[in-house]
Amino acid sequence: MRHLRSGLDGLDLLICVEYSVLKSASTEAKIICQLVNQGLDPRRLFIAAITLYSDALIRKNRDASSFVVESGLFQGMKLEPEALGSVLPPKIQGTYEKEVQDYLQLCADQFDRFLDVGCAEGFYLSGIARWKKIPCLGVDIDQRAGDAVRHMATANGVSDLVSFEYDLSLASSFINGSLLCLVDVDGDEVDVLNSLMHLFANASALEDVILIVESDFAGRKEQNSPEIISLLTGNGWLIASCLHQQPSCRFVHEKADMSFLDQVVWGSEGRSAGQSWVVAKKRFGLIDAF
Repeated sequence: MRHLRSGLDGLDLLICVEYSVLKSASTEAKIICQLVNQGLDPRRLFIAAITLYSDALIRKNRDASSFVVESGLFQGMKLEPEALGSVLPPKIQGTYEKEVQDYLQLCADQFDRFLDVGCAEGFYLSGIARWKKIPCLGVDIDQRAGDAVRHMATANGVSDLVSFEYDLSLASSFINGSLLCLVDVDGDEVDVLNSLMHLFANASALEDVILIVESDFAGRKEQNSPEIISLLTGNGWLIASCLHQQPSCRFVHEKADMSFLDQVVWGSEGRSAGQSWVVAKKRFGLIDAF
């Protein structure tokens, strides 16, 4: 039973609505209808169902040894069969965070080292190491991340370029030259950025930094990109861009013959509307910004 409040000539009326399905409906439809009538949120039920279907779709079509990026900047890269803190289908498809991948191609000649804070299983670490053949360091507090990063780097033949730390303070010796730094820390952006500002300020051999920070809602109604931008500009950084989500990027021609639902599953990253990536730059040494 659902209770909907409706206004009529200034009066609030309480309307009780109960959903029903045909007797011939599937068992799944009957169960979902029952759950909705018990007060469960249809949107949350849909998210749960699509998550389970996503996993089933992958397992049905692939074995664990054939998880390989199909297109995009990291095409051909071997993936871990489990994504830590994210979802696997768009990584396989090659559209995962395509806005970031597209930006990386635009600034490809502007960095010679890569620091990934919140690296999870090492998608960007192995991807950029394969692509650019440069030193890459990942940092993550997830105890599963270290083994996953090393395994993925070995599978892709870049173990000599990829390293890992559990503590950001241990990254100080890595920070030099022209650095690309990606930050994806699920709500801890401000604390991590303050730690990075300290490390950057004390890195004597650091020349310049391109910083890409994924915004987050951190339990609030609005994303924290304004707070991120304020912190960065207050520390002398130039905001170069704000990369907004483009849902159309999650569809690829190769899967056009699939049902719309299956295409959505392959491209879905489970992101809230409004999430974005703040791109900032700073030159260290003679001048402050570029």
